[in-house]
Amino acid sequence: MLLTQILSQQFNKQAVVELLKNIPGMTWTPAVNEHFMNMSSSFNVRRSFNTLPQFNQIFTVPKSFSWLDEKPECLQVRDHGDCNSSIAFQAVGQFSDNRCISQFDKTRINYSEQYHISCDTVDYGCEGGYLAQGVLFIKQAGVPTLECVSYKSGTTGLRGKCPITCDDGSEIQLVKSQNYFYVGGEEGIKAALSQGTVYTYFQIYEDFMYYVDGIYHHQYGDPVTGIVVSIVGYGDEEGIPYWIVRNSLGTSWGENGYFRVIRGRNECEIEVEAYIQIV
Repeated sequence: MLLTQILSQQFNKQAVVELLKNIPGMTWTPAVNEHFMNMSSSFNVRRSFNTLPQFNQIFTVPKSFSWLDEKPECLQVRDHGDCNSSIAFQAVGQFSDNRCISQFDKTRINYSEQYHISCDTVDYGCEGGYLAQGVLFIKQAGVPTLECVSYKSGTTGLRGKCPITCDDGSEIQLVKSQNYFYVGGEEGIKAALSQGTVYTYFQIYEDFMYYVDGIYHHQYGDPVTGIVVSIVGYGDEEGIPYWIVRNSLGTSWGENGYFRVIRGRNECEIEVEAYIQIV
């Protein structure tokens, strides 16, 4: 039996949905979710815990904040398809966000996840890699626009060769970030959000495979894999603090491609190691 078929059966059990629905204090809605049918358990994001320069801007942050409210035109949810490439999608997505937020690009320009997947030889394409390497690659090598190198791995599931020209044969023009900084903890992430969206690790447990909407907190099941996501804001609902987080499963998943997760207690390790790209 194919691994994807095994995982499809494992994470599409109505019995688990009923179990979750009956847990007291649930703040999110569970349901059978086909978006995770092609999630591979071999995909792995490795955290670095290195001693990179830290983002230390100190000032009073607002009680709530979201780039979805401040500059919705600068954010976009993408879909990595059959290639589990959340490192590339969120690193490049954050780069696109922050160039628009900072007005380096007058409107949002999507940069190429495919170039990152195919050309970053330190990470493993569709099979995971190192968290910090996702943003380091953009600083050191740069990425072209999506118009130059379109996304192909989402239908093939393969890394593909590093392109030497744009899809139309023209010269590739690479754009780099100026720098990136390590961010850790609730207050550090909130401060970094003043500059743009924040790229971070998220540990997936079995119950997250059933997330539909609401403020997620882990209630059931074992760890499945680690992915990369982008924090775009934070808020509070009926006394429950939360992060607003972008996934890369398209807009039909979760809350229009986003999910909320409880904030301030390092839920699913989301507050351990994060990065802000300075474009």
